[in-house]
Amino acid sequence: MTKQLFIFICVCAIGLLLTNTSCKKNKYLNSGGNFSFSTDTLTFDTVFTTQGSVTKSFLIINNNNSWIKLNRIHLGRGAASPFRLNIDGTPTKDISNIDIAPFDSLYVFAAITIDPTTVDNPFIIEDSVVVTLNENTKSLPLQAYGQNAIYIYDSVMQGNITWTKNKPIVIVNSALIDSNASLTIDAGARIYMHANSKLFVKGTLKANGTLHDSIIFTGDRLDRDYFGGDIPGEWCGLHFLTKSHDNVLNYCIIKNGGAPWKVWDPVYKEFGYLTGALIYAEPNDIGVTTPKLVMNNCFTGLSIAYGILAFNSNIAATNCLFYACGAQNLAAIQGGTYNFTHCTFGNYGYKLYLRHDKYAVIGMKNYFNPNPDSLSYILGAPMQTNFTNCIIDGTATEGDEVLLDHSVLWPNSIQFNACIIKQKTSLSTEATLDASTMTLLNASTAFKDPSLNNFELKATSQAKGSGVASAVTLDIKDNARANPPSIGCWE
Repeated sequence: MTKQLFIFICVCAIGLLLTNTSCKKNKYLNSGGNFSFSTDTLTFDTVFTTQGSVTKSFLIINNNNSWIKLNRIHLGRGAASPFRLNIDGTPTKDISNIDIAPFDSLYVFAAITIDPTTVDNPFIIEDSVVVTLNENTKSLPLQAYGQNAIYIYDSVMQGNITWTKNKPIVIVNSALIDSNASLTIDAGARIYMHANSKLFVKGTLKANGTLHDSIIFTGDRLDRDYFGGDIPGEWCGLHFLTKSHDNVLNYCIIKNGGAPWKVWDPVYKEFGYLTGALIYAEPNDIGVTTPKLVMNNCFTGLSIAYGILAFNSNIAATNCLFYACGAQNLAAIQGGTYNFTHCTFGNYGYKLYLRHDKYAVIGMKNYFNPNPDSLSYILGAPMQTNFTNCIIDGTATEGDEVLLDHSVLWPNSIQFNACIIKQKTSLSTEATLDASTMTLLNASTAFKDPSLNNFELKATSQAKGSGVASAVTLDIKDNARANPPSIGCWE
């Protein structure tokens, strides 16, 4: 057999095979047939009006041993529906003639964007996906909860402003409380921050939450349960500028943030990032000696970076919990004045999102070197800090949860009174452990469930009844303090 004849026979054989294959047709059910859905209802978490939801999916399952051709898939409310579908790669609200192989399935993706209404409370949006196979029609309910909100876009707030709890506040692309301006937030208000957003305070912020009506600062992803619950780094944080003064946070929950703030550098023509922190405090204005920020009964945590990052600032906190930070719960740099009473600083990481093995829970020093490679330019100021009845505990690999450093160029005073501190190395060269109030090193805190950020005390905790008497008569949940009181924010 010649080479040319062999090639000719092979080509003919392949051509015959392809012809037979192309002629073979799928057998479809022309009547009857059964199909099912992979869920009984497709439900969306609360969605802010004008903002789109996450995309969810379900399956249409062919339960037959033959091919089926779905006559039609459409939304019950038709073109007017706020829901939208994507079927077989096609964005649509109504599609026909969709094939599914025997015992196979078809993915249907759905999302929703809700138009604003005049309602303050969440409201229900309903529709259905209607599927027809021959004479058989089934519907899958779609359900979402809509929430109207007040949107703040790149806003500079001036004068005296009040935010109430009637509607959530959503901040997009940051907002600034200008100098000589004040923002008062009423109890029960909800402040939701979009990605890469900060609330800058150049004037004054007064957040007046209560025990039963706290104020929440968090990211604007209301569907976070879809992604596995609370997630750090959804927004940037609260930023108190140098001119800011007389700020108060009472009964506030500040969480899910700490992302670095992304800014455009016009000189280098590229984006840069400002270090992330849930609370970022700049130095006090010249001549101002009162606290820039007072915090009472606040929960601050789930930060991808720092909890509090302060530069030569002035902060006073009572009955506060600082927890679950990717960096330090508190970093006070370049000196400053800080007073913490009955506060718990706990860091055990959080699920797969945060690990606590690299940083101490607290870091403090009276200087700041913007360029670690050079000692020619160091900023600093006197450091005056007092911790009374505080717990500082975590899971750092090295076993030290307090990291202190100072320069002799500026005075440095760090006092621990009746505290529990997890610490392996000595603090005596950097801080004073008040002998009269017996600060405890490495005592058993016996938290109820620190891995889930529950830092309440078990009855066996050595913090129970080990504190020193102070003017603080209630704990973080307004329970009466014993005499002597427990150490930390919980009695």
